[in-house]
Amino acid sequence: MIKVIIEENGVLVKEMIITEQDCKALQNDILDIADWVLPEITDNAKGNNGFRGGAITQKIHACRKRFIEPYKTVGDVRTDDELIDFITTLPDYKNRATRDAEAKVQLELEDAARTEAARLKAIDVQLELDAQALANQKAIDDAVALAIK
Repeated sequence: MIKVIIEENGVLVKEMIITEQDCKALQNDILDIADWVLPEITDNAKGNNGFRGGAITQKIHACRKRFIEPYKTVGDVRTDDELIDFITTLPDYKNRATRDAEAKVQLELEDAARTEAARLKAIDVQLELDAQALANQKAIDDAVALAIK
């Protein structure tokens, strides 16, 4: 749970509670809640209307909806919070940060494989050139040997 408190000149302007399930839903879509919430608070607090939390509430709602939609079934009596808790306990569930970290590792592995493949290809080309050079030298040596006889 995250408690967001906005004060101006020591006076409470707005207070929001982001529940544990809201945090899980947000983390399914965004890398870091603070990185998303803090700029929203700062930007809105600077405006004429001040911070109302509307964008944060909308983001939470959209993330929750996207998060549970694939798992909702007709007749499922679980609440959205129960469903979110269930989803995050699935062995194959990964939040956004985990998915991004795994994707980065996969890209690095693919890049390393491409680099290694290019290195091996260069070695093959060099070996082929060396073999051709040896064949050419042998042909020259053979021609010289015939000329000497």
